Amino acid sequence: MERFLIVCGAGAAGCGARYLVSLWAAKRIGTGFPYGTLIVNIVGSFAIAFVLELATRIASFPPN
Repeated sequence: MERFLIVCGAGAAGCGARYLVSLWAAKRIGTGFPYGTLIVNIVGSFAIAFVLELATRIASFPPN
């Protein structure tokens, strides 16, 4: 149940970020392309890569 709540919380945070950044991008750049979604996806990808890189450096995983 704890993992479920973590996933729900992260999903809610991502959804809120996507909404707020989309509003900001629509005001600044325009609505011809979903720039807010693109920005959140790129930043999220870098954040996931950063967290996974930290996890591999901190934790030791078996080779198989």
